[in-house]
Amino acid sequence: MHARIADGLSDLRDPKGTGHPFWASAGATLVLGSAAALVLGVLSAAL
Repeated sequence: MHARIADGLSDLRDPKGTGHPFWASAGATLVLGSAAALVLGVLSAAL
């Protein structure tokens, strides 16, 4: 999932580029981390 998000983010800036720039990998990690924190927050609020 991380690789797919990073690939999508790297295509935003340069659609013909190859590889995953550092900023795209960091952005993917941030997206996944915030989604996990949101799910954890909702679950803890429900309990």
